[in-house]
Amino acid sequence: MAPCSLLARISPGPSTTSHVYKWCVVGAGPAGIAAVGKLLDNGVPATDVVWVDPKFDVGLVGRKWRSVWSNTSVATFTRFLRASPAFEFDANKTDFTLRNMDQCATCQLGVVAEPLEAVTATLMGKVVCVLDSVSAVQRLSPSKPWNLQLVGGCTLRSTNVVLAVGSKPRTMNSGEVPILPVEQALDVEVLRTKVSPSDSVAVFGSSHSAIMIVRDLLACGASNVVNFYVDPLVYAVFFPDGKILHDNTGLKGKTADWAKANLEDGKLPSNIQRYKSTKENIAKHLPACTKVIYAIGFQQEDSLRVQGLPQPIPYDNKTGAIAPGLYGTGIAFPELGPDAAGNMELRVGMWKFIEYLSRVVPKWVAAADAADQAASASSHHSDAARSATGSHPRL
Repeated sequence: MAPCSLLARISPGPSTTSHVYKWCVVGAGPAGIAAVGKLLDNGVPATDVVWVDPKFDVGLVGRKWRSVWSNTSVATFTRFLRASPAFEFDANKTDFTLRNMDQCATCQLGVVAEPLEAVTATLMGKVVCVLDSVSAVQRLSPSKPWNLQLVGGCTLRSTNVVLAVGSKPRTMNSGEVPILPVEQALDVEVLRTKVSPSDSVAVFGSSHSAIMIVRDLLACGASNVVNFYVDPLVYAVFFPDGKILHDNTGLKGKTADWAKANLEDGKLPSNIQRYKSTKENIAKHLPACTKVIYAIGFQQEDSLRVQGLPQPIPYDNKTGAIAPGLYGTGIAFPELGPDAAGNMELRVGMWKFIEYLSRVVPKWVAAADAADQAASASSHHSDAARSATGSHPRL
């Protein structure tokens, strides 16, 4: 096998490897971790899987979002960690903070990042790992494997590819008003260092994260908050069977309590103004703000290109299919599915990712096996035809 920037198994150095893997997973955040686990759970040999990530540190959850309070319960995170036998979570006897918490409580993302780091290490001990970033994915023809161009100069080849590349916060044109990144706004300790009593801060959004930021801005010393919203406030509804209505964006817990006490029924404090996010309202009220925060969701990371496809990369939101042998998962490629009331929504969250993969990965693996069998049969037919031609020369 030619050298490439592979961890543990292949020494560093730019090149093209002629080896063709059966599966390549791009990204090592929660969705990438889940994808590797589910491939192994479905019988794919570990040596057939190559996993690519520049850091293997649980993605943005491990790098940027550790201090952010999740609106997901400890029980749901624990269920994620136990959803793949390949994770070997229960076999790991480390006394993770998560194990000792109230299962009904919520936690900072750093609490779940800790066991996810351990799961990452377990999976890295099984599959081939590449410490690099993928910049482009292309295929010369439908019968050829995918070529994955790495930033470090190497090209990997794989018959099937799963993109779990993550996403980045959405923003808008704020004119002359400086943007305060949402990842900083969601970390209270960082937020304290970014605002002062002279600040009037605009916050776009009405989801759980947006309203949490509105609350925390005032607690951190901002003199005024202007909240632009498209949709009215919505509260999560918990059902006895464990289903949650408005799970993705609905207000929960202490944030919901604060919103009901401060933002509903004419209770708006004098230092909070809320406006519908129209061009007229934005033009009128945004220029007077000293900072702006956009808590309006996420968009697909655009650092990776798939030849012949636009950005953002289109995909089938029911199956994850992008092209034959190319799939997407995670926050960049979420499933469209019903919520607790039957309304269709994009299903985002660690448990939703692995529950979705539990359903679609068996189909991906079956499709890959069928393609292999068809290719083998075609090759056998071609060999037989050539042999027949050679044994009966024309006169």
